[in-house]
Amino acid sequence: MPTTEHDVSNSLKSCIESNCPNGLGQWTYHVDKQLYQCSAECCELRGIGESETGAEQGGHSPDEWLRGVHYADRSRVERVFNSLYCGDTKQTSVRYRICSDSIPWRWIMTRASVVNYSSSQIPALVTGVDIDVTEIYEELPENKLLREEAERSEIALASANQGLWYVDVRQGIRIQNDTWRTMRGYAADAGYGPDTHWKRDIHPDDLALVENVNNIRDMTHTDSIDYAYRQKHANGQWQWIWSRGRIIERDENFQPVVLIGTDTDVTPIKEAETRFERMSNTLEVAIKTAGMGVWEWNLDTQMNTWDVRTRDIFGATDAPELVSLDEFMKLVHPDDRQNVMIRAKDATNTHKDLEHDYRICHPIRGIRHIKAKAQCHYAVGEAPRYVGIVWDVTDRIAAEREREKLAENLNHVQRLQSLGELTGGIAHDVNNILAIISGNAELMALSLPQENAHLNAIIDASQCGSDLTQSLLAFSRKQSLQPALVNLGEMVRSLRMMIGRTLGANINLQTNVANDLWNCKVDPVQLENALINLIVNARDAMGEGGLITINLENRVVDDSFVSLTQQGAPGEFVLLSVEDTGKGMNKQILEKSIDPFFTTKNAIEGHGLGLSTIFGFVKQSNGHMMIESVEGRGATVDLYLPRYSDDTPNDLGEQLNDLNIPMGNQQTVLVVEDEPSVRQMVEEMLNRLNYRTISVMSAGEALRKLSGSDSQIDLILSDIVLPGDTNGFELGREVHRRYPEMRMFYVSGYARDALDQSGTDSRNVDVLRKPFTLRQLAERVAQTLAV
Repeated sequence: MPTTEHDVSNSLKSCIESNCPNGLGQWTYHVDKQLYQCSAECCELRGIGESETGAEQGGHSPDEWLRGVHYADRSRVERVFNSLYCGDTKQTSVRYRICSDSIPWRWIMTRASVVNYSSSQIPALVTGVDIDVTEIYEELPENKLLREEAERSEIALASANQGLWYVDVRQGIRIQNDTWRTMRGYAADAGYGPDTHWKRDIHPDDLALVENVNNIRDMTHTDSIDYAYRQKHANGQWQWIWSRGRIIERDENFQPVVLIGTDTDVTPIKEAETRFERMSNTLEVAIKTAGMGVWEWNLDTQMNTWDVRTRDIFGATDAPELVSLDEFMKLVHPDDRQNVMIRAKDATNTHKDLEHDYRICHPIRGIRHIKAKAQCHYAVGEAPRYVGIVWDVTDRIAAEREREKLAENLNHVQRLQSLGELTGGIAHDVNNILAIISGNAELMALSLPQENAHLNAIIDASQCGSDLTQSLLAFSRKQSLQPALVNLGEMVRSLRMMIGRTLGANINLQTNVANDLWNCKVDPVQLENALINLIVNARDAMGEGGLITINLENRVVDDSFVSLTQQGAPGEFVLLSVEDTGKGMNKQILEKSIDPFFTTKNAIEGHGLGLSTIFGFVKQSNGHMMIESVEGRGATVDLYLPRYSDDTPNDLGEQLNDLNIPMGNQQTVLVVEDEPSVRQMVEEMLNRLNYRTISVMSAGEALRKLSGSDSQIDLILSDIVLPGDTNGFELGREVHRRYPEMRMFYVSGYARDALDQSGTDSRNVDVLRKPFTLRQLAERVAQTLAV
């Protein structure tokens, strides 16, 4: 019988070596010190060093000794040895798996016995041996099946690109399978994974997350982890890893000890998500830029989901995101609801693409025109739903209507132009014929006095025909006009006295003349005829009496008005408006109202050339004519007649002051310019700026004016290139020699050439470049005089 620890160990070792000579490790456990003393073979088998935590005490701690035990076997191994160390049994054996960073998983058979007890009969010394039984154990049929199942699991994990990992916090073990390494670009046997360098490959933005998750000691309120992070692949590119794991063992303090899980390379998925997010953002920006809203309609529940922009389009910003079809229909214009419901019912039955135009009643913006488009979508297990967009097309419809109106006006103008060319040609030819008829009739009257009655009838008829052709020429704008300054206010007042008596007792004539009414530039005879014609037409339209109103006011016409009328040009006009309360005209009559020979009167009352003649006169005068009428409510004819530009010279100065253009104070400017048209233009501009001017063509004339002029000359404005031997610069030098205080500046479009020829330094020369504006001239003159 062995009596000492050494004897027991040697005896046990000899016995085992004779039965299992390979993979043998011996150890002794001091229960009171909680220290293991291990042989070199045992340390190598367990993957522990010969000088670990307990080395200074001559051994190893229990955690070090159990470090490499498989997580699935650990709790069983601990129970077996605790039972032995507590004295529940005198000897035991247990089979389990073990590994380390340097060796793969191995099957170990450990046999141990209590060899010494304390005085209280508690085990004091336990000795045991570790036997590597991997080869024997793996040959067992049941283990072959388990190994094959493990291999299949490994293949399945590899096929699914699943990297398996295992962490034992207590023993400091971190184990990964081959797929875990290869998915990161490392060889299966690269040994990647120790704690020494794994952090360096984590993306800086994700490092805090990974460190927090890997601190599994803090996982007291959960049993699992599920997160994604970026890690650098062996090729240097960032890859996305999806890590999922579960705690499978906790210690006596409920602290996590063992965690197992899988890693998946989800880089393609993340890249697809990024592309999808980018496309979604782009689509969102595009829809927002286009002013569109997005909506969804569930056909089963009949509920509508609409985004913020859709609610804004409908003026329902405070409405919930989900509304019923009935609530939505309350926003639709009452006249369009039935049609919208019909379209909705058809879409529910057919699931066809939906495109619909309707109106809504916006609480602030009033009636708005809406366009909606959608497609029906299906998903397995879900109800069919329409997904679409909606946008406000009110402005577009208004623009289309305006464009149609402009096109209609343009067609009308072109038609009138064609008619004008036709009637003008006819009138010209007829006038020639009438001239022959009337001329020969007058000659015959001299030789056949007895036929004077008949010949006079021919002459009178020719004159009537001539008057008719004159109206045709007026319509075609080929008549000869003699425009002059006309005060429309005075003309209306004089005509009122003449016409007022002929209108009848049941028709009132009212005139409204604006204060400071501009004069206009038109043919006064033609204008008077036009005004009389309009008043007569208004009278004839009010058979039972009514009111004729003549309004006169100043108007400024812009480009939009010109586009609408397709007549004349923008500018300042005097508006002559004749309004009646008669029967008015329908649309068809209104469209033909200025066509030649069109009339609603009988043949005796008129020949249909009144409005067409007025239209021709206004067009030829560069004005505008508009007719507005509603059947049963009367008609209004507006004539826009060009303002006479020279009728209020003082107003120009006021306008220039309003524009902050500096004005003169009757100073005298000597203009030296050889080009007559330019000289005249400069004189007129200076006169408008309230300067007096003296003009000459050459330098010699300028010097003579300076020496012989009775009036004081305050400033010289000279061109650089002048006729003769003296140019503008040379004139300037001579002027400054004779009159040192004289102010002077130059104008020229060819200043550089003149400077080169004269050798003058351009930096010391004040030159105003042609062409120049009125403001530029005014500022330069004022600046030079102020020096």
